[in-house]
Amino acid sequence: MTERVQPSEVWSASVPGELDLETDDATVIARSTRAPQEFAAIFDRHAGDVHCYLSRHRPTHRKVRTASWTTVSVAVAGAVVVLVGTTSTPTTPVHPVSPGGTTSPANVTLTLNEAADQAIEQKDEPILPGQYRYVSERISVVGTAWNADRLTLAWRVRTTETTWVPYDESGIWTKDVDQDAPPEILVDDGATEADRSTLDSGPSLGRRTALCGDFRSRSADPCHREFNDQGLTSAMIATLPRDPTTLLRDHLGNSLEQALQRCDIWLRSGLVPSDLRAALYRALALVPGIRITDDLANLDGREGVAFGGKGTEIIIDPATGQYIGFRSTDDGTQGTPRGTVRDSSSLVTGVVNNVGDVPSR
Repeated sequence: MTERVQPSEVWSASVPGELDLETDDATVIARSTRAPQEFAAIFDRHAGDVHCYLSRHRPTHRKVRTASWTTVSVAVAGAVVVLVGTTSTPTTPVHPVSPGGTTSPANVTLTLNEAADQAIEQKDEPILPGQYRYVSERISVVGTAWNADRLTLAWRVRTTETTWVPYDESGIWTKDVDQDAPPEILVDDGATEADRSTLDSGPSLGRRTALCGDFRSRSADPCHREFNDQGLTSAMIATLPRDPTTLLRDHLGNSLEQALQRCDIWLRSGLVPSDLRAALYRALALVPGIRITDDLANLDGREGVAFGGKGTEIIIDPATGQYIGFRSTDDGTQGTPRGTVRDSSSLVTGVVNNVGDVPSR
């Protein structure tokens, strides 16, 4: 078995300039500023030890942020001061982003594991008999019309889908679909009247109800239908494993994009409990190629960290372990300008007393 190195040994022995345990804070910060790359290497090699330490000394209700290399040297110096045994109060950990906008695997793993820890600590809002789970999703989708290989029309449709899920999920579920604004034209390059007619081909608006939440398949036995990503229930979710390795191997596909999309579909149901959220975050940390694509992502006014690869990103608040939403961007092959957010959604959940109610917070 590999001997586990104590955090104090790691930091005191490895800091550039051979800092010892008595080195004062100002000296640590000054030396780290002169040697940021060496500090980055130390952070990446020993991220596991840092995470274990912070898990045991975590202040509650803090806000986690990832940092660019303009601030990372000071941040890592702060971690050194805490770990070598000073009496300073542990500070909020930072997860540095390397030059060029990429993140090392250690930093991604650390951030996702922080989110998983917080998901477990924050717990789920309890629901009582007669109450409803409130699941509201603001959705933005880009539609397109093409003439041969040329994009002639692109538009954005914004809707809100709100579902009230009864405490007894074998009862009647209620879903409202509302259009938030008229379609927004993004590209108009010789569009025909036929092209423009597709602007009205959005989702059906209004209120619908369904026994056991079967809004899609309309099964003959809706309360005992098979597992379906597009019509999840708590009973279906309960069958999923909580072991991250098993989740990744048996359920999340063979690529980063598949794993992100599957996680997003489940999380945006609003029914995933905290233990499964934590397991999903830890499973994503095992996927090769995952990186932090935006360390201060803003989705509908809520900030979090975006994890992704080439297209799909999921956005999580590491300070609470809450899933905020997802977004996908044009890589330059879909007609709209590269970097255009094609599709996105943001999720709000809560518990209410009646259909039609909105959580007070």
